[in-house]
Amino acid sequence: MNRVCISLGGTAATSVTVVSSTSITATTPAHAAGAVNVVVTNTDTKSGTLTNGYTYSSGSGGTISFVQANTGPSTVQSSNTSVSVTYSSAQTAGDLNIVVIGWGDTTSSIGWVFDTQGNTYQRAVGPTATTGLQQSIYYAKNIAGGSNTVSVTFNQAAAYPDVRILEYRGADPTNPLDITAAAVGTGTSANSGSATTTLANELIFGAGTTKGKFSAAGTGFTSRVLNIFGNIAEDKTVTSSGSYNTTATTSSANWIMQMATFSSVRISRIRMHEVTSPVVGYRYASLTQGQGTTTSVVNSVGGPTSGAVNEDRGRSATGLDFPTARCSCDHLWASDYECVGQGVRDYLQLWDAGNAA
Repeated sequence: MNRVCISLGGTAATSVTVVSSTSITATTPAHAAGAVNVVVTNTDTKSGTLTNGYTYSSGSGGTISFVQANTGPSTVQSSNTSVSVTYSSAQTAGDLNIVVIGWGDTTSSIGWVFDTQGNTYQRAVGPTATTGLQQSIYYAKNIAGGSNTVSVTFNQAAAYPDVRILEYRGADPTNPLDITAAAVGTGTSANSGSATTTLANELIFGAGTTKGKFSAAGTGFTSRVLNIFGNIAEDKTVTSSGSYNTTATTSSANWIMQMATFSSVRISRIRMHEVTSPVVGYRYASLTQGQGTTTSVVNSVGGPTSGAVNEDRGRSATGLDFPTARCSCDHLWASDYECVGQGVRDYLQLWDAGNAA
């Protein structure tokens, strides 16, 4: 049993470990919401299938939190072909990086955004342009941990370029970006325009570049960067989907304001399913949301004859029967568990028919 294979919805689980003769652990693959079959296959190719035994479902998720920010260059420079900015503290693996680039012309363009950890950056929004200004927002998901410097290169010397880098924790490691908006204007109130989020718990991130100087974040937002170029980065978190925009106060001058929203880690919940042949035995557990573990488990092939399942934050189901008939296949399993995010460690239970009464 050293090379047991587990698949969920036709996709192989990873990090499969045989804990004992009655238990294995594995890391679930990402999958769209819905019920999937779980198949456990032994090295002799014999397998057991639990139809619709694992249910992926998108929950509201947790909260994204700000970690750190920095900006550069440290002095105003009239032109540069590249700008590098270092995070003050070592970064944590799995976090989200957001990079804002603003510059003072409409003829140069961004060539490359990269860092010393080898993270991959994607453009969230931009370039947005107005007279004598451009701005773009990039992000890197599920980053590598450690000391890190972010660099931005341009296709030619860009006028007055500045780079704002920010780290956040708790973002969805797979598909964090939800929606974006951008607008340009003049006057003292910069506004990105509105867009409607699709999930409940999200980070609303805003950034502005101006010919003048930003002085304050918008109502409800926290200013994370307000640099020597007069440019801003701000954020707030929300707990319900809806229409959002970013605003900030600036001097009466041309401005660009952009918004990008990022979703938090989605909760995948595994619900109890009645176990039928070829599975022998039920299992019931007291679950703790977000831990990815079961706090108490009873495995049975010969009894008890009933139990309780705490499911969906305490909703109780009772009267589960535990059949005692021997099953025809060699390896049998049943599971119910709960996890935060797709791809975290969950628990599968494997029974050997030889233990059946």
